[in-house]
Amino acid sequence: MPEVSFPGDGRNGEQPPPPAVPARDETADMPAGVPEDDWDGDADLAAYFADLDAGRRRIPEEWEIESRPPVTISLGDAADVDPAELVVMLGPDGLGGEIFARDRPADVLRPGPLLGALTERAAGDPARLGDNELLGAMAAARRLAARAEYLELRAIAEFTRRREAQLQAATAAGVPPGCRDGEFPDAELGYELVTSPNAAGDTMGMAVDLETRLPKTREALAAGVIDGYRARLIWKPTRCLSGEDAAYADALLAGLAPHLRYDQLARKAAATAMKLDPEACQRGKEQARRDRQRVAAGREESGNAYLSGRELAIEDALAGKAHIDALAVALRRGGLPGTLQRLRVLAFTDLTQGRDPLARLTSPSAPGPAARDASRRGPAPGGQPPGNTRPGGQPGQDRPAPGTKPPDVGPGGQPGQDRPAPGTKPRGDAASDDAGDAAGDGPDRIGDEADDGDDDQSWDGYPDLADWQHERRGHRADDGCDGPDDGPAAPAGPPAPFPALINLTIPAGTAFGFGTAPGEADGWGLLDPDDTRRLLQAASRHPRTRWCFTQLAPDGTAAAHGCGRGPHPWTPPRLDGPGSTGPPGSPGTRDGPPSGEGPDPGQAAALADLLRRLNVTFTPIAKGSCDHRNAEDRYRPSRKLGHLARARTATCPAPGCGAQACHNDLDHTVAYPAGRTCECNIGPPCRRHHRCKQAPGWTLEQPEPGLFRWTTPSGRVYTTRPTIYEM
Repeated sequence: MPEVSFPGDGRNGEQPPPPAVPARDETADMPAGVPEDDWDGDADLAAYFADLDAGRRRIPEEWEIESRPPVTISLGDAADVDPAELVVMLGPDGLGGEIFARDRPADVLRPGPLLGALTERAAGDPARLGDNELLGAMAAARRLAARAEYLELRAIAEFTRRREAQLQAATAAGVPPGCRDGEFPDAELGYELVTSPNAAGDTMGMAVDLETRLPKTREALAAGVIDGYRARLIWKPTRCLSGEDAAYADALLAGLAPHLRYDQLARKAAATAMKLDPEACQRGKEQARRDRQRVAAGREESGNAYLSGRELAIEDALAGKAHIDALAVALRRGGLPGTLQRLRVLAFTDLTQGRDPLARLTSPSAPGPAARDASRRGPAPGGQPPGNTRPGGQPGQDRPAPGTKPPDVGPGGQPGQDRPAPGTKPRGDAASDDAGDAAGDGPDRIGDEADDGDDDQSWDGYPDLADWQHERRGHRADDGCDGPDDGPAAPAGPPAPFPALINLTIPAGTAFGFGTAPGEADGWGLLDPDDTRRLLQAASRHPRTRWCFTQLAPDGTAAAHGCGRGPHPWTPPRLDGPGSTGPPGSPGTRDGPPSGEGPDPGQAAALADLLRRLNVTFTPIAKGSCDHRNAEDRYRPSRKLGHLARARTATCPAPGCGAQACHNDLDHTVAYPAGRTCECNIGPPCRRHHRCKQAPGWTLEQPEPGLFRWTTPSGRVYTTRPTIYEM
């Protein structure tokens, strides 16, 4: 803007008007020979109506006029499309979806605004599309999704470069760890993606490598030829390669990827990396063994559990598998019924629980020849296989309890049962180390050893390939199963007591039979009502188990919390008689019987009796505002205050973090002594997010108890709220 002085030279001090500017001649800069624009809108409209009357143009259908929004495409967006094809695409036939048929232009159109508009139009009424066009529209949507992943990774790569530059500058300036700019980019990105810092860091590494080391894979993703997961399968094995070898693998694998299944591509990528630089692959394998070797346990999608060793040395895994195979064959030859697959599981569970699988064959009730013959004909009556005994000769005898742990020892000085036990009514919280005896050694018909349902050839090269494992494994009938598994899903009788090393969160309604809300085992996941009652009974019988209860508000958040003293064995009530909602698995509301009336007098009395025996005193949990009734004049929160904070917020309060509160720190939102040691200033962040909060550019506020407001170095704000429990 030009500077002017005031007042001006006008009569009243105003500035004089600027000199008149002649109108611009739009044709002045046109090349010679280009005709002037002589378009006449009225004449063009009259010609259109004349064409309609003569039948040279089609009258649009009603749905084309009323039910579809207009589509506007600039020629710049369609610069690589033949003009004749563009006219067809934007005409009634193209917008109707026919353009997606095989070998039609949209079937191979690059992802971008034009393809997006056409796909949105076609998907608006998919019933109008034929099978050919429907599959073409689906393929177009996949190309658009791949393009969106490419755009996201481009942004993540730039974000990563910026934070790396900040961190390098802070490190060079001698700033101590924990106080450096750009030190926690994975946590910052994890907030936005609602994922863990580890997963976010993995994505950051992939984004940078696609930009710098894998250009062909990046181009294939940008063009929609491959999806983001195929790009990840190429990236993972090539991380350890040199730049030159990575470029060779990139060119090879990017060309093959569109035509290979996920498991085939992963195998090809791993084989290529091994051939190019076996020493680098060996170093990567050893590093993974050092950093990530572990025994993992968790919940299967079916509701069962898994237990496995990860990142093992190959020779150890093969030797262990061979040992289990040999034990399974010995059990079969000894007359124990079941397929080899089932007997392997039986041997595995025995070995991991300190039992000798072969003791099943030497017990007094071990099957003789007649029993072995009967087992080959089918399951024993009642569904329990012969020879199902434990060491000591007692049928169904439970395993001995493993070692114990004092109840007052836990992370951060907190007891092992720090994780609160939620419930609509009070929930009992028993802590445990095991999910009970899950051998599940039900009967099965015995067939040839090569045809026993063994699916061990299914490949599991990456832990996150579960979505496509069926492509290699096929259906169950393809696995050579010799018959249905008709054995019991769980062992008969109650499980053995187990020590208080993990936490069971038990809905009171589920325990006493007037609700069906799932329980939860810390580190395992959800438990169905039957497993919930069995594990609660087992945990309560162990002398180191302690009970805690959390009352829930109508919105599912914690309202009050209290703990009992000493062990209190508990026996589940019968669920098939008076005072019950029916047998396990019967229909019901989330926390009540089908009528929604809550517990009947008998169930309410049983719950009240348990609370009375435990002598539980409930303390209200602050919500909305805080009267500081539970404030403490010291730095380290008491066990009671820690329980209240962890009952209110059962996981790390950082967005996307699922770390259980019972394993996390108890942290002052505003540092002590400026901030109180009180419910309104205490939270349970995991150690990494605790450190993030103290780094430059990060801010954490708790404007009300349990509401955490995080501000990241990028200036974005994220809010988390108190845990809402299943009711």
